[in-house]
Amino acid sequence: MADIWKMKKLGLLKSYKPTTPVNCVRSHNRNETDKHFVCKSMAVKALLDKGHTVFTEFETPNKAVADVYDATLNIILEFETNFDKKKEYVKLLQFKNYVNEVYVFDLDEMPENYTQIKRFILWRLGLN
Repeated sequence: MADIWKMKKLGLLKSYKPTTPVNCVRSHNRNETDKHFVCKSMAVKALLDKGHTVFTEFETPNKAVADVYDATLNIILEFETNFDKKKEYVKLLQFKNYVNEVYVFDLDEMPENYTQIKRFILWRLGLN
């Protein structure tokens, strides 16, 4: 519940509704790639294992949708297909006013094995 109060203080509570699924993985749409869904799922699993409160497909007040929002650390994780620096910059601009940090992952650089994906995500976040 402390994470919900933190969200309210940061102005993110407008995006949160009591019916918003917490600590589960939601698919963006049926066009989401398998690798995108698996990486997002492993990120959620890794953060839940650390005791964090997590939302997926979380809409910020400016209507941008984050793949994973960690309410405990107030960070966003984005997984990008056809990654380039411009996409990374756009994501940073979309979310920078609402969170402490935005992590953009290039799906082409993600490991293939699901346990390695989890380790890689934790390593990037400095939580290993």
